[in-house]
Amino acid sequence: ARQRPEQRCPHGYRLDGGICRNVVRLQPNAVCPAGHDFNGKECVMSQLAEPTLKCDDGYQLEGTVCVKRLEKAAKPECPAKYEYRNNVCIKQTAVKPRSECPEGSVEAAGPGKTCEAVHIADSSLVCPNDFSIYNGQCVRKTTGPMHQECALGFRNTREGVCVRETHQKAEKRCPEGLELSGDGVCTAQDSAPAHLVCDQGELTPQGTCVRVFTAETLFTCPRGFKLREPDCIRQVQKAAAATCPENAKMRGGNCIVLERFPASDNCEDDYVSDGHSSCIKYDIKSPKRTCPRAYRLFNTVCVKRLFRL
Repeated sequence: ARQRPEQRCPHGYRLDGGICRNVVRLQPNAVCPAGHDFNGKECVMSQLAEPTLKCDDGYQLEGTVCVKRLEKAAKPECPAKYEYRNNVCIKQTAVKPRSECPEGSVEAAGPGKTCEAVHIADSSLVCPNDFSIYNGQCVRKTTGPMHQECALGFRNTREGVCVRETHQKAEKRCPEGLELSGDGVCTAQDSAPAHLVCDQGELTPQGTCVRVFTAETLFTCPRGFKLREPDCIRQVQKAAAATCPENAKMRGGNCIVLERFPASDNCEDDYVSDGHSSCIKYDIKSPKRTCPRAYRLFNTVCVKRLFRL
């Protein structure tokens, strides 16, 4: 039986059109412009700069510290028993007024504070209207309220009280935790460390600003390789080795399989069974008579020829 041999390639090769091919891959060499470095992906150039100090919103930089000032209007405060009115502390002192009667009148007896004036007229049998005879005289009594007078520095109120107001400048005080500034404002100061920022680039852990520039990366491959990003590739070719299956032998580019099977009880013509499941063919020929060297066949006898001297 004949069959085409199977083509096989060494380990690591693949069969392609009767040829074993192997692809060798290498990382290409990156070539960057002057001043650039290859970081594994692209060509970069780093530019260093000093960072600047910056504060959060609401803070101001003072030296290396961020300061935030809290301002609040101072609250006027008056001493005890003073009242704050119209930007002034006022203390009222109230006393009862001194009661006096007008000239020509005297304090009347009885309840209440009234003044009494006595007018005397000549006695006669008949007194004028509003006059009455008292001790042989015509007398008219006129009553009126007593005149109330306050001491110096006091003023009389509608309620009949003498009041004196003492003015004092209000003292400005701040809530706890705030201090009064020279311009009359309560202030508090909160500080925080300033943080570094970069105008351009990024801040490094070492405290410097780094600005990164990128450039096109050129890749080169060793001799014999071709660039097929991201690798350098070289194809290695070998002829495929023809192999035959087991129990087959290569003959003339073909695999030949020898098949053996036992003969049947019926043998073909001219063959006879040997009694062991095999067919045997006997080819009978007459024997060829030959004589040893120096003998020759004569009629069915080998005769040695004698030479005469």
